[in-house]
Formats: sequence, structure tokens, C-alpha cells
Amino acid sequence: MEELLRCKLKEANKFKELTQRINELSIKTEHVNVDSLIEERQGIIDNIDKINLTIKEEKSKEDYVETEEIKRINKEISRVFVKAYEIDNQIRKNINNELKTIKKILNHPDANTMFNIKI
Repeated sequence: MEELLRCKLKEANKFKELTQRINELSIKTEHVNVDSLIEERQGIIDNIDKINLTIKEEKSKEDYVETEEIKRINKEISRVFVKAYEIDNQIRKNINNELKTIKKILNHPDANTMFNIKI
């Protein structure tokens, strides 16, 4: 069980690091990199889901005992996911700010901008 939790902790740390890298990129100019990192992040989520299924099976066994080490690793996993959640919130705020900027530009175009439309 401890080995499963260590694997989950390792994947959780990868998840957090990728989330941080996504946050550091500009969505406007580096959208291709952001897309690939999001795909990679989804793969990590899938790995964590598989590990969670195995952990659930182990916990359902009658001889399962939660040791202090298991509790410690679970707390560390929780801390990592809380940090990743905070970074995710920052990413959402950045995206909302970008959308507000774009909306403002679209609603109030520069008065000197001219368009030639051919019909």
C-alpha cells in the first residue's frame, strides 16, 4: 500500500509541476505548448485514477491496516493537490483576464481602425 501511495505522490508532484509550467506560459502566444502540456497533464490524471482504483481495492481487503507512514503520505498527497488547485485557480483568473481584455477590444475598437470590405 505504501508503494502505491508513493507512486500516487510521485504522479501528484508531476501534475503540480505541469500545472505550474502551464501557469508560467502565455496562453496567447504559447497556446501550442499549453495544449501539449494539458494533454500530458490529462495522462497523469489517468495514471492517478488507475492508482486510486488499486488503492481502493487494497483498502477493501480485511487485513488492511493504515500505518503512520500511510497517513503521512496521504497528507503529503493532499498538500500537493491543494497547491495544484491553487495554481489552477490562478490559471483560470489569467484566462478570465485575457477574455476580458479581448472583449473590451472587440466592444471598443480603436477609432483609427479602418476596414475595407469587398462585396
